[in-house]
Amino acid sequence: MVKNRIEKNKIYNMDCIDGMKSIDDNSIDLIVTSPPYFLNKEYEKKWTFRKRGSKDEFVNDRKLSQRGALGEDWKSPAKLSVHCAAFPIELPTWAIKVYSHENDIVLDPFMGSGTTALACINENRYYIGFENNEEYYKASLERIDENRN
Repeated sequence: MVKNRIEKNKIYNMDCIDGMKSIDDNSIDLIVTSPPYFLNKEYEKKWTFRKRGSKDEFVNDRKLSQRGALGEDWKSPAKLSVHCAAFPIELPTWAIKVYSHENDIVLDPFMGSGTTALACINENRYYIGFENNEEYYKASLERIDENRN
């Protein structure tokens, strides 16, 4: 089903539930995200990976997955004063390299400070992101602009 046009390589300052309703069906190749913490939701503990077209899911403990992707010590802390839970770029980069191909479209419904978008740019993927916090949204746009210059 074709819906309202959502542009690639853009972050939208809106709630992801509303935004995702405007994405064309079957147009996303991978979702990489870090949902909000401390809401006592089950998703805070697990990561789920599913390759496009597959019904099989790989589910893993979030903390163990981070150590598996990055080792015991993260090499590049996000060092962002505006976002308290930004992860290092190696984490989304790992998932993007493993679970997608160049020119695929990656969705991050909780874009935060834009780390997933930066990883997509570096790995030649398109991104679509949603962030309802205006401060984080602006920070993500600034980081992308800085990365391009």
